[in-house]
Amino acid sequence: RLVIALGSSGSRRIPGIVALVISNVVDREMGAREAVLAPRVVWDPSSEPGVLIEVFPPNTGEMVESLEERGYHIVHRVEFPATARDLIKCGAVNAVLFDPASQSYAAVGDPRRQGVALAAQR
Repeated sequence: RLVIALGSSGSRRIPGIVALVISNVVDREMGAREAVLAPRVVWDPSSEPGVLIEVFPPNTGEMVESLEERGYHIVHRVEFPATARDLIKCGAVNAVLFDPASQSYAAVGDPRRQGVALAAQR
């Protein structure tokens, strides 16, 4: 069983951002790096609720249009290449995973905010 420690910036969007990364690890069986780097679709519970979406594979422009046709309000659509200002709305997850079976660690800092992961050497 994996052990994961993670956190993110993102104000009221933090629970959705963190839940998405956890779901990537647990449900989609992604590694730490893949789970953090995956494109995000996040509910924004601000005063004008809506969806923040990063449009790069597997997310497509057609997917965004389909959500809009279903009545979802897209409050922030990030297409690549994106500016740093565009990326910050979708959080910045830093995560460490520990696999007790292999006694190995994996760590990742979110490049959305120039995050890095460093490890001490024994």
